[in-house]
Amino acid sequence: MSVAIVCMVTSYSLQAQRASKIPLDSYRFAPGVRLMSGGKPIDVTTGHASPYVYDFNGDGKRDLLVGEFGSGTYSGETTSKSSLANARLRIYLNVGSNAAPRYDGFKYLQAGGENASVPST
Repeated sequence: MSVAIVCMVTSYSLQAQRASKIPLDSYRFAPGVRLMSGGKPIDVTTGHASPYVYDFNGDGKRDLLVGEFGSGTYSGETTSKSSLANARLRIYLNVGSNAAPRYDGFKYLQAGGENASVPST
């Protein structure tokens, strides 16, 4: 099983994140686009994708964080006491700009020099 990442935005995304009072009828979603990394569609190895946009490395450009979790065929690690797949967080650094983001590969969030993970269903 794989899940493609599709991004949809509004022209009021910054205000929405700041919980501004914008009339509900003023939201207009742009057509969805498939996000690419290294010329290939961003895809997770198992379950559900949980995308979040945030300036992870502090360079002023919004990066893409994608959680991969859930049930499904997964060739990665499992917990030692269970067959549950470990949920992980992929970090796609933005090598483009905020207006035209571009991603070129990902790294897993690490803790203590190892890929950080939590058991997932």
